[in-house]
Amino acid sequence: MLIEILDDEPAFVPDVYFTQGYGQLDALDRERSWITIADSSGSWQMPIILTDIGHGLRDATSPYGYNGIHVSTSLTDAAATAAWDSAREL
Repeated sequence: MLIEILDDEPAFVPDVYFTQGYGQLDALDRERSWITIADSSGSWQMPIILTDIGHGLRDATSPYGYNGIHVSTSLTDAAATAAWDSAREL
């Protein structure tokens, strides 16, 4: 499973908090940027709001009203762990 920063929404979006529209609006309101780290099918995904905090560093938080990662019940524990490990390296 390839985990990457997606330019578009994954094929499956489990809730409004994972949509680009919600994330971009939340980021705009707080002068930050929005990204989605996911696999292309949407089986594993994590919406993130990024804030530049200076010196080339960024803070990553969840969109307002949501915290967590979507992991499809179709993924094995090993696949979910591999996805998390891959996301941490981005």
